[in-house]
Amino acid sequence: MSENRTKQLVNDALKELWKPYGENVTDEVLEVIENCPHLLDEYRDIAKGFEGGIESLNQNIGEFVKKVTGRRVLSQRNPCKRNRLAKTYSKLVE
Repeated sequence: MSENRTKQLVNDALKELWKPYGENVTDEVLEVIENCPHLLDEYRDIAKGFEGGIESLNQNIGEFVKKVTGRRVLSQRNPCKRNRLAKTYSKLVE
């Protein structure tokens, strides 16, 4: 159940971003979630029941961003600059 909600959250956030997506798309998705009250409420609600807590949820969000955008990892553990929901993210490329 949480997996479907997380995937929907990612899809909703991606709708707010311009295509083509850049390498910082995961950081940007988290920024959209943080700045849209209804998405932030959904994020917090998912996090309450997410096994592994916020960090695991953020990793799951990153995986869904990668899958939905069809990208691959360029580099890992880049410090987030656009959001405060996560500390690091993976840069993605085509």
